[in-house]
Order: sequence, then structure tokens, then C-alpha cells
Amino acid sequence: MVWGANTDVGKTLISAGMCRTAGAGTRYLKPAQTGYPPDSDAETVRRLAALPERHLEVETLHAWRDPVSPHLAARREGWSVDDDALAAGIEGWLRGRA
Repeated sequence: MVWGANTDVGKTLISAGMCRTAGAGTRYLKPAQTGYPPDSDAETVRRLAALPERHLEVETLHAWRDPVSPHLAARREGWSVDDDALAAGIEGWLRGRA
């Protein structure tokens, strides 16, 4: 897992490097993304990792178009995901791929 606060601290770049190093069978999950689809961390990881598509699975669970903080994007777009639902989505994604 890669954790970091704020934008442009290198989470996506580090994630791409980790995926490239891990190689075939690697999975990347972005639980919540704003500024989507023009700014897709999952697709950026895919591009930077430079692995064949069959070797790297990327997915975004929840995405908002507005490129602001998730809570603000959710308010502006009229829908949100609470912490329990987000955790359940992550757990389901992990269980479905174990």
C-alpha cells in the first residue's frame, strides 16, 4: 500500500515503480479518484509501469469529475461514499482477487 497526503507528493509515481518491479500478476487499485477521467491515476500507473496489459490489472472504485478534494467533489456532484462503503469496496476487491 502507498499512502500520502495531498496532491503531487509522488504516490502515483511510486506506485508505478512498484508495479513495474513486481511484474506479471500485479494489481493496482485506486479507491477514490477526483478529476476523472482526464486524470486517471490507474491509467497513469499502467502507462508508467510499462507492463503488458495482461500483466497489470488497474481499477478505480469511485471517481468524480471535479478535480478537487474527494469530499468537495462528492458534495458538488451530489453523491458520496462513506468510509464503511469505501472499506467494504476495497475489501471486496481484495477478496475477489485473492
